[in-house]
Amino acid sequence: MKNYYVVIETQVSDFGLLPLIKAREKGYTTVFCTNRLERYSKIPSYNVVIDNVDHVLEFDTNDVDKIINELRRNSISPISGVITICDYSLEIVAQVAAALNLPSLTHIAASNCRDKLNMREACRKNGVSVPEYLHAETLEVALQFAKKIDFPVVVKPMTDSASVGVILCWSQDDVEQAFRALNKTSSNVRGQAKRYGVLIEEYMIGPEVSVESIFVKGERFFYGVTDKSLGKHPYFVEIGDTFPSELPQMLQNNCIETSRAALNAVKHDFGVSHVELKITKKGVMVVEINGRVPGNEITKLVELSTGIDLLDCQVELSLGRHPKFEPTQQNAAASVYFTSLTSGVVQQITGLELASRVDGIVKIQVDVDTGDYVQAASSNHDILGTVVTHAPTSAMARRLADTAAIQVEFNIQPLKEVVGLE
Repeated sequence: MKNYYVVIETQVSDFGLLPLIKAREKGYTTVFCTNRLERYSKIPSYNVVIDNVDHVLEFDTNDVDKIINELRRNSISPISGVITICDYSLEIVAQVAAALNLPSLTHIAASNCRDKLNMREACRKNGVSVPEYLHAETLEVALQFAKKIDFPVVVKPMTDSASVGVILCWSQDDVEQAFRALNKTSSNVRGQAKRYGVLIEEYMIGPEVSVESIFVKGERFFYGVTDKSLGKHPYFVEIGDTFPSELPQMLQNNCIETSRAALNAVKHDFGVSHVELKITKKGVMVVEINGRVPGNEITKLVELSTGIDLLDCQVELSLGRHPKFEPTQQNAAASVYFTSLTSGVVQQITGLELASRVDGIVKIQVDVDTGDYVQAASSNHDILGTVVTHAPTSAMARRLADTAAIQVEFNIQPLKEVVGLE
C-alpha cells in the first residue's frame, strides 16, 4: 500500500525541491502540486527532481477545497504528510493539513506569520517591540504617516516574500512611487488576491540578524542567531549570512528572547521558525516572523554548524514523527550571495576555479550563464549564485566566504549598451 507525501508549491530554488527528495528517500510516494510547473523550470536540479516525482498535479493551488478535491480525484490516499516551505502557501497548507487531520501549523499561526500586518498587530498587542507602522489604504494617508514618523521610511507589501517590493523611501515622491507600484495589480506573483494599500514603517537602523528555532512537543528549542548582511538601499537584498553569530552573547540572548516572545505572540505552534530582527538604539525589534525553515543557505549553515538538518526535521514533524533535533557538533559556516548592481547581459564569468581553492569551501554555484539577462538586484530572487564555507569559528568561516567571493567576477554589459541606446 502506498503512503503519499504531498508538497504544495515551494521556493524557486534547489532547496525548494528538497522536500520531494527527502520524502522519496524515506520511502513515500511523492506528489507535487503547483498552479504553474514552468515557474520552477530554471532551477538547476529541476529535471532530475521532477522526473523522479511520482505525481505532478497542475491546478489552482490557491484554493483549499480545490486542493483537497484534486487529491481525491487522483486517488492520492492515504496521505501521510503535507508541507510547504513557501511563504505564499503557508496558510493554505495549514488549512489543508487541518482538513486532512495532519500535523502542521494552526491556521491562526500561519495567518499571523504569513501576513505582515497581522504579525505586527499580534506583536504590538503582546508587548513585543516592532517599528511604528501603519496600513495605509490611500496615498494621502501614507504620506501623512511618513511625515509623522519622519523620513526615511520603509514601504512594503503585506503578503509577499524574499523582500519583493520592500523599499526605503527618502521623500514624498518615493512614497508615492512605491504606493502606486505596489497597487498596480490586485494579486501577488503567485496569483493570490492581496490587500489594497501598503505597510509603511519606521526605518529601523541597525544590524540585521535572524533567530533559528524549532517547536517540538510543546517545547521551543533555539539553535542560535544568524548574522545577516544586506545590499545597498533602497532595497533590502540579502547578500550573505554567518552562523552562529559573532555578536556578544548577551546581545544574542536578547535576540533569542525577543524571538521567543514574537513567536508566542503570533501563536506559532509547530516546527521550524525563522525570525528576522534589527538591533537598534531602541533595542531589538522584529522585522519578520517566518513559520517555515529559513531560506537561502541558512538551513545549510545551521546543519554545517550543529549537525542538524532543519528541513529534515520539518519533514519528520509533518509526518507525525519525533525528529532528532539536538545539536551534535559545534562549528560555523558562512555564505555569500552574488548579485548585480546593474541590469544587462552576462558577458563573462571568471574566477570560479580560483574560488574553489579557498579552504573550507562547501559550495560554489552560479545560476546564470553567459548570454543571460540579469537585472539589478531588488529582491532575494535576483541572486546570481552562492558561496558557502565552513570552519571551526564564525570569524574564520566569514573570512573564507568573503575571500572566495572576491575571486568571482560577473562581467555584465549594461542594458542601455545591449539595446543600443544613448
